[in-house]
Amino acid sequence: MKDIAKIVKYSWNLKRYYLVTTVFVIAIALLNQVDPFIFKAIVDALVSKTGTAGYLGILVVLILFVSLATTLISNVQGFYGDMLGAKLNTLLSQRYYDHILKLPLEYFDNEVAGRVTSRLERSIVTISSLMNAFANNF
Repeated sequence: MKDIAKIVKYSWNLKRYYLVTTVFVIAIALLNQVDPFIFKAIVDALVSKTGTAGYLGILVVLILFVSLATTLISNVQGFYGDMLGAKLNTLLSQRYYDHILKLPLEYFDNEVAGRVTSRLERSIVTISSLMNAFANNF
């Protein structure tokens, strides 16, 4: 968890994507808690035989609305999670590239030509994939 906190701190200028993703995750969690209460109301109305067809219809429409809202918010949250991964990839690439340009020439004399770029590419892809998966599966 400390590593994820470091990544978030390092890329805090992407806070809009982090905050939107967090808000949508909370909204999805809250909407997922509504379904059991609606099903309870339907079962109670059917068991007690006091529920009218109109009341049951409203509850069914409410279930459909909640499911639709959950799906819609989940898809938008996934979009923002994907955008977060892409923006993070760009940010890390730029910062790593700037860092490499500041290294002394002696550093490159002791390194194999493709090793530096291979390590950086692997690191950037791994971190971006981790944060993308974390945002989309949170």
